[in-house]
Amino acid sequence: MKRFILPICLFAAIIIMVVVLALRGKKEEPVPESEPTTTTTEAETFPDWYTGNLNRLTGIMDLPDEAVGKRPVAVMINNISDAMPQYGIEAADIMFEMPVEWDLTRMMAIYPDYLALPDICSIRSCRYYFPAVASAFDSVYVHWGLDDSIADYFYSLDIDRYDLDAEMYLDTLAGRDQDRLDQGYAWEHTSFMHGDVLPQYLSDDGVDMNINPDRAGAAFNFTTSEEPISPSTEACTRVDIFFGNQWAHFDYDPETKTYKKLNNGEPQIDQHTGNQLSFTNVFVLETDIWIREDGYHKGIDWNGGDWTKGYYISNGYAKPITWSKADEYSMIKFWNEDGSEVEVNKGKSYIAFTYFDSVELNSSYVDENQDW
Repeated sequence: MKRFILPICLFAAIIIMVVVLALRGKKEEPVPESEPTTTTTEAETFPDWYTGNLNRLTGIMDLPDEAVGKRPVAVMINNISDAMPQYGIEAADIMFEMPVEWDLTRMMAIYPDYLALPDICSIRSCRYYFPAVASAFDSVYVHWGLDDSIADYFYSLDIDRYDLDAEMYLDTLAGRDQDRLDQGYAWEHTSFMHGDVLPQYLSDDGVDMNINPDRAGAAFNFTTSEEPISPSTEACTRVDIFFGNQWAHFDYDPETKTYKKLNNGEPQIDQHTGNQLSFTNVFVLETDIWIREDGYHKGIDWNGGDWTKGYYISNGYAKPITWSKADEYSMIKFWNEDGSEVEVNKGKSYIAFTYFDSVELNSSYVDENQDW
């Protein structure tokens, strides 16, 4: 048997050498590269409706060329009486208002063109439900400070943010309005942003301002009608929304076909333009609002669902609706009683989240209850 061992070993060695040479002659397969994250062409990445200069926040074809396909900017706005009048707020196309501590309110203004931002004052801190709404628009989110208890949640969102309460921005991007300080405004009501400086920061920081195609849809189910439609046959010329220790009031102006906003009974004016805030569309969304475990900050159910109720008010008429928002990156959807999606007029919109049974239509409640 021993005489067969050497031939067998030689044969095995030859086989191994042949296999090795064959493998060395085969090229290694390249590892597939990940898909590029940069936007290609508008026709390839954007929905069919996204054509021309359509402003997806208003449904109007008036967006400057340089803003087409770009991300909006969402800014937190101080909204208590001691901070009035604000400035830079009229330029926003969508305005959200929600309760915060002590049942006061804070607003979030969404601007369509990051290259044409005005100076904005006064800016306040973040509460978790505002970026949860802003994320659907793929917004760059601007705030002054943060509720530290929601920091982990905030940082987990796919959102670019600028916290102006940082020394690096002082006297460049942001600051304190000296005129307001001289007039006796409290320090926290004087924070402002230089709107024309933000684009340079975005560029220097390498922020991609091309909108995410997955979030490039219109804010609402805009009507195709060139003229405003009436949501119902129920006339509505006045709206009162109660948040607890603060209330919003809207009066319908038939000449402009808009609802003019008051805050705690006073016209809400943009200090720099002198104009009263006005909106084509007013949405009131009633939902669960509670005090969180810290005994101080609010919690708000921004998901909604079939059980919710609210109102869509436009063109001098109002109708009850339900509403829902699937997740942080989904737009709020508004539903008719028959389950179809609400058709929304083109123009600026105001959206309030408030407590159940906290809205009055065509009411003189506030006039008769002066304690408000």
